[in-house]
Amino acid sequence: MRYLTNSVIGIGVLALGLSSCIRGPSLFKQDGSTVASTIAAVEDSDGVVTGQFSAASGQTQTLSASTTGEIAGSQVAFPAGALAINTNITIEQGISFAGANTGSSLGIGTVDAAGPSVVITSSEAIDAGSPFTLQIPTTGASLALADDTDSRTVILFKYKVAAEGKSYLGIIPRDQIVLEGGYASFETKYFGAYQVSITETVIKEVKRIESDVPIVTKAAEKKLVPIVWDIGTGSYGIANHEMRIPINVTGFKTDVMCSAFVHKNKSSAPFYVDSTSGYEPLSEIDDYDYRLDLESEAMTLYVRFECTSRDGRHSLSQWSEGVAVPKGPGKPVIPTIPEESVSSGLADPGSLVVTSHNRISMNVTWSTPSSSDVVGYRLVYATGTHPASCEGTQNNPIDYDGATNITDVVRNLTPGTEYFFRVCSKDTSGNFSKGIFDQGHTDTTAPSGIGCTAGQLDSNCTIADLSSTSTDLAISGAGNLTISNTTAYQGNITIDMLGDVTIDGYEGFSTDGSDIRITAKNVYINGDLKSYKEYEYGTNGGSIDIYAGGEINVTAAMMVSASGINGLSGAGGNGGNILLTTNELTIASGARIVVNGGNAGSGGGNVGGDAGGIYIDVWGSWDDSSGSYIKAMGGIGGDGSVGGNGGYGGDIMISDQEPSNVTCNASGGTGGTGSPNGTVGVDGSIVGCGAI
Repeated sequence: MRYLTNSVIGIGVLALGLSSCIRGPSLFKQDGSTVASTIAAVEDSDGVVTGQFSAASGQTQTLSASTTGEIAGSQVAFPAGALAINTNITIEQGISFAGANTGSSLGIGTVDAAGPSVVITSSEAIDAGSPFTLQIPTTGASLALADDTDSRTVILFKYKVAAEGKSYLGIIPRDQIVLEGGYASFETKYFGAYQVSITETVIKEVKRIESDVPIVTKAAEKKLVPIVWDIGTGSYGIANHEMRIPINVTGFKTDVMCSAFVHKNKSSAPFYVDSTSGYEPLSEIDDYDYRLDLESEAMTLYVRFECTSRDGRHSLSQWSEGVAVPKGPGKPVIPTIPEESVSSGLADPGSLVVTSHNRISMNVTWSTPSSSDVVGYRLVYATGTHPASCEGTQNNPIDYDGATNITDVVRNLTPGTEYFFRVCSKDTSGNFSKGIFDQGHTDTTAPSGIGCTAGQLDSNCTIADLSSTSTDLAISGAGNLTISNTTAYQGNITIDMLGDVTIDGYEGFSTDGSDIRITAKNVYINGDLKSYKEYEYGTNGGSIDIYAGGEINVTAAMMVSASGINGLSGAGGNGGNILLTTNELTIASGARIVVNGGNAGSGGGNVGGDAGGIYIDVWGSWDDSSGSYIKAMGGIGGDGSVGGNGGYGGDIMISDQEPSNVTCNASGGTGGTGSPNGTVGVDGSIVGCGAI
């Protein structure tokens, strides 16, 4: 499991409909009773309490939680006029979401203590018309509470704003909370989950971010498969100063975000907290590595793990067994590079230069060293500090073969995060030089693109009918992007999104023979994606380059094409190249990936266009259906007094994982009829796919 310091982008500061100061008379007395009318309620066997609320009531209406359980004493009070329609309102206990993962997402550090989560829901999808007051217990957090507006006491929340159709994770600061008699009272307009918490730092403002992690109640969790941790026996390697603890967790059904808490003893606060950079597949949560510096005293370390899944489940593991370290750890600093990891006499690359490419990518370039022993390079990068060496699998290693100068783009970075790069030379034995490093770079470039604001590009944006200009266009952001019914854009298009990119609509998306490059989490092709001049005879196709860390999905009857265009009274156009790189490639029945050469027009000796090449690298799996096609066929030669020669077939190269059902065709084009007839074009090569 790879852990990186998480960075938070786009936290908003807003009013949330909360009172700027509610330290006046509360709707609740110190003993937890109310001065308003109490709603008759029904309680089920799980302690879930539901009451009927009337929009026409002229009094404040209150509902109390079950008198047994951790949230006993919790109450909600709706003043007259707060509800626009009659509704059933439920109060029940939720599972805790106050942990390091929530703190990391909000950029507030760790959450040191927390009370129980209280969930308030409505049977109707509504927001309150005016703020209602909620009282929840401080149990579990009370030892750290302080009646001081500068204290670290906060309310964490997860709620949905019905008017927007969006869900949020956020925090209410101490100066908007009343603490009395073991309860915290505050105002809000939204139904959701709320929890008293103690943060690592003092919070002065309301913050919230969009979050797709749902609210899970205790009653719902009872019906789910239990989450079980298996923490193996840890070890410490003297040679590399590294502690390793095997872990296995079952019960989660979706990707998880995890943190590790390293303690010098079980009763003290952690001296180091490590977090994943985002959600990862459960299969990646297999062990924890922590590299240590050396001190004069021996030490025993204990570790606990906390994971939160995309579907809202949360679990804290039991303690690991103590791991004995011969010379105890100091602060988590990068250790000295072991001498055995450096190839003696191997020259470092020259002049590493890192510059901004866009908000989620960096340009890197370096020059060739003078040593003849260099056969390649390794680039590594990290946040917070420079990688100590190029050894191992940590720090996102990227390997390059050949000793020539290198220029590349490192993609899928987090906007606004400082990254540190190191590049090392490599010899034939796999040894690395010590390497050279840069001074650290943060990309602060604003989101860009036509038809979308910066905020939309960091959430969700749809672009339709791009204006037909010859300007090259770069679109980048942290959200999801949909391009719909956009035809014949005349410039090159580069798209870099941390979220998903969807090509949609009957017309899909095409350029007027220009190049298309897409980098995203997932790419869904629900409309044709084309890079050719559809109505200009004999023109060449552009290139299409798609990288998706998750999935590329070409739906039924859709086409990805960089084909050349047929000639009218001349030669056919040449096809461009298509490069697809992804973890999983889905090609539905009827879907086509095509770089055919254009057919020649009639006339004396007009030749068919040559096909382009198709290069596909799938490192995970294929989901390909019968009736799907990959074609790099040469164009047909034109008929005439002299038959035109057929175009050459292109190469189809499929590496790593191979398809089972898709049909591949790289045949040369047939010659035209004449005297003499044209020759048949040479077939292209097919690797990794069954031919026709």
